[in-house]
Amino acid sequence: MSTVNQIPDLPLRLIFKNLPAFPIGIEGMLDTLARLAIRAEQATQAKQGLIETFTINGVTDVAYTFLFGGTAATPAVDASSNMDSNEY
Repeated sequence: MSTVNQIPDLPLRLIFKNLPAFPIGIEGMLDTLARLAIRAEQATQAKQGLIETFTINGVTDVAYTFLFGGTAATPAVDASSNMDSNEY
């Protein structure tokens, strides 16, 4: 990543290698919030795709069943709870 597009952050990552960076300026915070909003929209679209119906080897079911096994009454809701609890 070039230094032109980097957001200034606290230099804690020199000591704590696994600590994510967080912005210290208003501009950086606004940029981070905008990127997080885009990420949330992408996750929503992915969750909505789990209710699409597919046929694989003669078996027709929703994508959620093919990916996670079993059946779910509301696959998008179950997927949402899985995503929120970081179990993906």
